[in-house]
Amino acid sequence: AEAVDGYLLHPVAPTELVQMVRALLRLGKAQEDWRFLAEASRVLGDSLNWQATLDRLACLAVPHLADWCVIDLIGEDRRVRPAAVAHVDPSRVDQVREMRQRFPPGLEEREVVSRVWQTGRPVVFPALAGKDVETTREPEHPRLLVELGFKSYVCVPLSARGRTLGAITLVRSSSGRRYQAPDLVLAEDFVRRAALAIDNARHYDEAQEAVRCRDEFLAMLAHELRNPLAPILNAVQIMAERGLQDPSLRRARDVVERQGRHMARLLDDLLDISRITRGRIELRKTPLDLQTVLAQAVQTSRLLLQERRHQLLVDLPRGPLPVEADSTRLEQIFANLLNNAARYTEPGGRIHLTAERAGAEVVTRVRDNGMGIPPEMLTRIFEPFQQLDHSLARSQGGLGIGLTLVRRLVEMHGGVVEALSEGPGQGSEFVVRLPLSTANANVREEKTGEGSASSSCRVLLIEDNDDSREMLKELLELWGHQVEIATDGLEGLARILAAPPDLVLVDIGLPGLDGYQVARRVRAAPHGKNIFLAALTGYGQKEDRRRTKEAGFNTHLTKPVDLDELSRLLADRVSAGRNG
Repeated sequence: AEAVDGYLLHPVAPTELVQMVRALLRLGKAQEDWRFLAEASRVLGDSLNWQATLDRLACLAVPHLADWCVIDLIGEDRRVRPAAVAHVDPSRVDQVREMRQRFPPGLEEREVVSRVWQTGRPVVFPALAGKDVETTREPEHPRLLVELGFKSYVCVPLSARGRTLGAITLVRSSSGRRYQAPDLVLAEDFVRRAALAIDNARHYDEAQEAVRCRDEFLAMLAHELRNPLAPILNAVQIMAERGLQDPSLRRARDVVERQGRHMARLLDDLLDISRITRGRIELRKTPLDLQTVLAQAVQTSRLLLQERRHQLLVDLPRGPLPVEADSTRLEQIFANLLNNAARYTEPGGRIHLTAERAGAEVVTRVRDNGMGIPPEMLTRIFEPFQQLDHSLARSQGGLGIGLTLVRRLVEMHGGVVEALSEGPGQGSEFVVRLPLSTANANVREEKTGEGSASSSCRVLLIEDNDDSREMLKELLELWGHQVEIATDGLEGLARILAAPPDLVLVDIGLPGLDGYQVARRVRAAPHGKNIFLAALTGYGQKEDRRRTKEAGFNTHLTKPVDLDELSRLLADRVSAGRNG
């Protein structure tokens, strides 16, 4: 009795039997429809890809709702665009698509799609005779409709959030079924769900396009700001190496260097947060000793710590702290934490940096006696653009993304970071936990600075910006190298081919013949493959490095050029010259 759907009394009245059968058929159809709608909701919710959603929608409609289906979208220019097609016979899909492309519906009043779009109401044609498919178009169109079996159809508007996006045309042909009022109710329910999925996909595509435009703008902004920043930092380096006798001039030089390097870090942070958001950062992990990385981070933050007159206490164990990590990104993590502590601690404060082994982890702590963190901010502080005190953040030059970078980079290394504080005025502590590596750390002692370039190297500098060219030339000569200059691509190319130097530094944005073209022509010339080319550019993302490599450059230097990196490059070229 539990599985019985109804009862019939004996003897059975014919009318009652007919009613019962009809009711059971309606129930079965309703259950079928609900299963169809549930599956449609699940499938349509699986993707935010615009075209994939449209294709799924058309395929879902066939065969439950139609023998073939066409989705038309109406653009901002009021033109109708066939967006997706499905047919119960896959071999006919191309035929339907070709017909829709050759004879797309217009927005004239006579067009069904136009009527549906303008009124927002569906149109149903239960049965079509030959005369119903006659059209004012060329005779080929009605012939194709008859061939496809255009016998009964319904056209339903695609509307979501008060906007009509287009229409779905459902056609019944080979199955012999005809559209009735209950079919329209089901079709409208299905299309409502579909329209929401399409609109979500459209909004997602628009958001992705906005992100792409933002990233392009940030890359361009970084490039435009790095170009003037490069000669400023080079000029500072020249003043440092020549020496300044006047104490006030030395202080002024230090201010310019601190602020210039701070601006460079802000540019890098902006680009990094964009790359991480899009999953564009790739870690280059190697076995290393965390103690070496922490020493580099302290050196990176040294100027800010000195400027704020902080006392830095470092407590590290005697033995190594082996981790598997990207040394550059790991240094960035701890330099950001030290800089954060320095900025939000009153001048003359105390900052403690400690690290230790704890089971299978290496635990590093950066603790200060600064302004502290309110309890409600302890978890939010790692979110983008979150700052404890906006007026203080402005005075200290923060963007509110440094800690976001820290958390993302730590997580990419398989670790965790947490913020601790007893409240405002009680200082704060940031704890980073990283997996302890079982591999031996490969610690390299790298020479940096001008001492690496102990011998002379013949350098050709191709740069059209006067300040950048003169400052870098003077710095290279100060290091003892022979430098020739060229102010455009054609002049630079001629000098390269006339007397190949040990190293060619080529600005990418040259007038006339740009840096890419210079590199390609050098590589195409006899003996051009042996010339060492280094690209100079304010663009430093992965795609930019790929382009310079494809053009023929041996290496890619991002402005403002890291002077240690440049010095190592020069030393390598000197060494190559000796061995060659």
